[in-house]
Amino acid sequence: MLDIITYLSNNITNFLCKKEVINLRDKSIYQYGCEVIISAIVGFTLILVTGVILEEILLSVVFLLVFVPLRMFTGGYHADNYLKCNIVFECLFLATIFSTRIFISYFTYPAVILFGVFSFITILCYAPIENENKPLTEEEKKKHKLTGAILCIFYEIIILLVYPLASKLSVTATITLFIVTVLILYQKVKDGNDHEKFIN
Repeated sequence: MLDIITYLSNNITNFLCKKEVINLRDKSIYQYGCEVIISAIVGFTLILVTGVILEEILLSVVFLLVFVPLRMFTGGYHADNYLKCNIVFECLFLATIFSTRIFISYFTYPAVILFGVFSFITILCYAPIENENKPLTEEEKKKHKLTGAILCIFYEIIILLVYPLASKLSVTATITLFIVTVLILYQKVKDGNDHEKFIN
């Protein structure tokens, strides 16, 4: 998959350079952008197709609507190549779907609120987690943290409002929020361990 994405991105940027749409010296920047976009399209398609196969297309849409915007501002674990990224993305979606099916009867209003509070506190304390390919200024970090926290509150309000009408959707959104939080904490711990190894 990595070779295909690189091949397609290279062809697209070469075509744009020939048409003088982009400058040759900026080719590598645009190629990276194309790789990210193509990989995202592959990931989204994979999630939606899996949703159709599992007869959970609505849950796949809920997963994407919560996961993608929140991750844009909070960051978290990032795989080191596109293939691994999409495999992890798919595994997280499957974990969300099967967790919803297994634990839906255990989720009550207090549980949903508890998960929401945990996610909100984690975002306030640790987000955003920077991607080394996209470093942030201090001002951008503050904006990302604030936006991530607002999104978390927004999702939690929607989850609580929808719960009496469609508990399965609410549980899926709650678990997705929790997974984003776990990815933040995992990367935070990983970065701490890497820093210790560097010092030692």
